Amino acid sequence: MRVIAKEGKGLIMDAKMNEKIANEKKIIKLVIFDMDGLMIDTEPISKEYWKQALEFRGLDFREDVFLQMIGLGVDNCAALMRKHYGEDFDFEASHAKRAIYMKEYIETHGVPIKKGLIYMLNRLDELGLKKCIATSTERSSMEKKLTHAGILHRFDGSVTGDEVQEGKPNPEIFLKAAKQIGILPEHCIVLEDSINGIAGAYAAGMHPIMVPDLVPPNAETLARIYAKCNDLEEAAELIATMVQN
Repeated sequence: MRVIAKEGKGLIMDAKMNEKIANEKKIIKLVIFDMDGLMIDTEPISKEYWKQALEFRGLDFREDVFLQMIGLGVDNCAALMRKHYGEDFDFEASHAKRAIYMKEYIETHGVPIKKGLIYMLNRLDELGLKKCIATSTERSSMEKKLTHAGILHRFDGSVTGDEVQEGKPNPEIFLKAAKQIGILPEHCIVLEDSINGIAGAYAAGMHPIMVPDLVPPNAETLARIYAKCNDLEEAAELIATMVQN
């Protein structure tokens, strides 16, 4: 059973969901956050700079490929792009070029945060829940982005894409985040904007809540999520119903 928040409306719950929430009170101890597209509004920027990085090498940007990359670990992104652009595609050079563009943008314009993020962080503090980051981005980039956003210090831990053997949709990053904080997977909520991230959280045996960004959930993803919310403020209030008396 899951909760689906329809666009422009609040959470819709039926009697079975209310019963499920009642049975699950106080089991949630940790909330695990994705970063790009969930906490910070960087996916449209990333899209533009992937386009520029590919055009720099004389290649056409394919939006369908970019959308499939969202939430994937770096190695999986490389495999996907080589599938579409050829085995000789220099992913590392293009990825590095895009990273340079992104760095220049952030240093000039700062990091745009998503609606409800600060509300979410404050609400989780009120609820006494731990917070951890699980992002496919490498650690140096994650720390720079969240330092610019002024929120890095708000988290109890973090695991990044360069610290796991298998990237999303593999569950490794989520399981490692839970282990770092000392919480069992079944006591964890995962906040994700991507289909790939939801797949990993589901495989980890956690409670995935989706806050979609550029890609809406498909039928398979809807079957995996605990809830879909319009923004992080809405998700924060859902979490509150799961842990409060």
